Amino acid sequence: MKLSAKAVETAKPQEKEYMLPDGGKLYLRVQPRGSKSWLFLYYDVAGRRVKLTLGPYPTMSLAAARTVAEQHRLHLSLGQDPRQMKREARHEARRHALATLEVVGREWHAHTANIQEWSDSYGQKIIRQLELHVVIGHPIIPSWDH
Repeated sequence: MKLSAKAVETAKPQEKEYMLPDGGKLYLRVQPRGSKSWLFLYYDVAGRRVKLTLGPYPTMSLAAARTVAEQHRLHLSLGQDPRQMKREARHEARRHALATLEVVGREWHAHTANIQEWSDSYGQKIIRQLELHVVIGHPIIPSWDH
């Protein structure tokens, strides 16, 4: 049986956390302190049960949670692990943010080098410090997932 928007809205906290099924591996988790979030439960290739949090309610509506769950079911049917895909998306977003930081850092360096009239050796020292400590142009991207 599918959840209604009203049932989601009126779900009350209890002494213990509980989950309301919506069908298709989608659940509403209601925690004792009253917060609610959407979960997608499935089994990975190793047979372990995976609880993938989709987002908090009401930030993520019932309709949005169903859409995301449908996408995850599609990925599962294609043999793709939704949890791994979520990690890869986070990693790609991090790579994009670092690439943006690199552009800003190199533009700042070029602009400031002209204004300050840095010597070549000092300019190279500054760009090297940016590469080492700000991770611009560095091929290794730290992973905070592990």
